[in-house]
Amino acid sequence: MKSLKCISIALLTFFIPWTISAQIITHGPVFGSLSDSSARIYIRTSEAGSFIAEYSSDSLFSSFETKTDSTRSELDTTCIFKLNSLQAHTTYFVRFLINGQYDNRMGSFKTFPEPDTRTFLKFTTGSCQETANMKVFDVMKAHRPDLFIHTGDFTYPSYQLNNTYPGTYSTVQKSWRRRYNENRTKEMLWTVPIDYINDDDDGWGSAKYVNCRSYYDSINGRLVNFILADSIPAIHRTNVKKAYVEYFPGYELPDTAVGLYHRFRAGNCEFFFLDTRNDKDGEAEAFIYNPDSNLWSFHPDTHHRIISQTQMNWLKDGLSQSTADWKFIVGGVPFNKSMRRLIEIGIRLQPYSFQLSSQGINSTGMHLALAFGGYWPGYPTSQNELLTFLETNQIKDVVFISGDTHHNVMDDGKNGGIPELNASGLSVTNTSLAYYLNLYAPIFGQPDIKDSLWNQGGNGLQNMNFKNAFGEIEVFGGDSLKMCVIDEDDSPVSCFAVVNSRIVSSRPVENKPEIKVHVFPVPTLEKLFIELPNNYDLKAELRAEVFDMMGNKVLTAREKTGLLMLSTESLVPGFYLIDVFSGSNKWTEKFIKK
Repeated sequence: MKSLKCISIALLTFFIPWTISAQIITHGPVFGSLSDSSARIYIRTSEAGSFIAEYSSDSLFSSFETKTDSTRSELDTTCIFKLNSLQAHTTYFVRFLINGQYDNRMGSFKTFPEPDTRTFLKFTTGSCQETANMKVFDVMKAHRPDLFIHTGDFTYPSYQLNNTYPGTYSTVQKSWRRRYNENRTKEMLWTVPIDYINDDDDGWGSAKYVNCRSYYDSINGRLVNFILADSIPAIHRTNVKKAYVEYFPGYELPDTAVGLYHRFRAGNCEFFFLDTRNDKDGEAEAFIYNPDSNLWSFHPDTHHRIISQTQMNWLKDGLSQSTADWKFIVGGVPFNKSMRRLIEIGIRLQPYSFQLSSQGINSTGMHLALAFGGYWPGYPTSQNELLTFLETNQIKDVVFISGDTHHNVMDDGKNGGIPELNASGLSVTNTSLAYYLNLYAPIFGQPDIKDSLWNQGGNGLQNMNFKNAFGEIEVFGGDSLKMCVIDEDDSPVSCFAVVNSRIVSSRPVENKPEIKVHVFPVPTLEKLFIELPNNYDLKAELRAEVFDMMGNKVLTAREKTGLLMLSTESLVPGFYLIDVFSGSNKWTEKFIKK
């Protein structure tokens, strides 16, 4: 009996610390609303109660500051708190003290550079996260981005719970717990800050669902298409908006009555997040059915808008006032103006059924038209207003970031009107949309999809890579951007560079302004030639040194004639500087590796 008593006392002693500190962190930390001097942090604990957050720029916490706050039962035992007076462009480590004991969850984030600071930055982006395959988040975390931009459909609560889930606030709270509890996602968010905008399958938009259905009318011998649309009850919108504010550590929202749009600065970059779901007219309103011909037509009127005039004015004011070298417009749906042709082709093909996915699902042309009608090309009044405003006011260096389409593609602006990275295959069943569009292109009367829609490539464009992927944007100061689609195995699917409009193509030497060195071809793929003009001393040795935008010397070469050839195959796509020497003269030129 004595031995049993000793064992009982020992067990009691073992469990006392756990009894005292029953409160633990169950979700988070999640970092958001970053600036050069502040950040907001979300956590959820197993029980409501106070905690101390210790934060330091030293990972060993040899010195640190503290922030005391409490998780609250009325907020699903969560808390969002803010850290102020931080140093710019500095990594901070955060740990939590609860009931005198350190929780085993720690996190870290890096503040942004001060506004207008030109330095290297990296952003990742993506949307559509619904399957068990979450490999992209491991890869993304390894790339160590300054910010992850999530453009929506974050775990698809509209069907993984159900499409009536926003009607009950406790279920909306559950949806947020699910977002923050997916293993690979949550582990990435412990060290990668996030900003996010709701999309349609987050229970947010002008309609609960909009879809095309069809049946065969055997009496009249024809295929009949019809549109299903179900409006979202006011309480659903109220609950989804309320939860976004309460459970996401986001930026200040200018007008939640209109939507969740917002803006922020990161060094020499400015981001404008648009709400293109809650603040739009329903896409079905642009389609008109003629029962006599059994055909639909696409006729959006001048009042058919993807964002209200209030939000459009906010965007235009922000763009015109921005001093940033790079202006990113972020939205849940694609902008590419050339996708208007897909709507029109879908209208022409509405009497026919065909396969438009690797899963063998049959669709009609009308299904295609309606799907693309929900994107910017389906709202020509809004799209033309924005493009005209940018052109009229000479606002340049604007890039669009979008999602929703379940694949990852890019265009340099030649087709789309604005350079665009459409990354929307984080965790989906297939990313083959562009491939199948291109397969049917001749039937559609459509030229090659890579040339006419997404000329910088992506999933299924001159490749058979249908893996999940994310988008990555590297900012090389004020000079250039490199935009890539990176797959779940950390392989680039495609990359391209965007050069800032203020960059000049060459700069002559100071003492000989009439003499210019010739660097070609620009952009380059495998070889770059440097040539002196004919009236210069061609016997002098020609030497070249190539530097990346971080100042690292990556190539050197020399030649005893006035023509020098450099192999650029080893260079990653991006923007480079080249110093050219001949005798006592020096030229500095710029070039892009595609």
